[in-house]
Amino acid sequence: MIMRYLLYLGLVCLISCKAQRSIGEAMEGLELLERDGYSGYVDFEGRAIRDQKALESFYSQINRTRKPGLPVPEVDFEREMVLLVILGEQAGEKTVTLSTIEETALEVTLIVEIGEDPAAYQDSGPGARPILQPFYLYKMPLIDKRVNFLKLDP
Repeated sequence: MIMRYLLYLGLVCLISCKAQRSIGEAMEGLELLERDGYSGYVDFEGRAIRDQKALESFYSQINRTRKPGLPVPEVDFEREMVLLVILGEQAGEKTVTLSTIEETALEVTLIVEIGEDPAAYQDSGPGARPILQPFYLYKMPLIDKRVNFLKLDP
């Protein structure tokens, strides 16, 4: 367990170098289903959703203050799964990149790289970045492994 934390600490130190571009391996078969600026969650969270009931539960949470609410996407959970990335409170638009950093027989660890969206506020002055609580919903082929999320801020 301590070795895992040392590995993560070492990776964070390597990643903190601004010269690094790509951290892990690109994920194959990953498709963005939905993204929105309001999730209602103030802290970072990553989840692997493997059934319709869990997906509907998330949408009922984010749709509590929306009239009409966002429709629940159609997913074939016998062949696919959903990765949910909730960024928590963020100032301004962000970009998100998911990549695989470590994979074993039982689990896979993903890095969630969060970056500034340079095109979002090109023409606006300082202080024009709204506070958002974005979420990103990705679809990918079903895997029978535990999924861990590791967040990397810019």
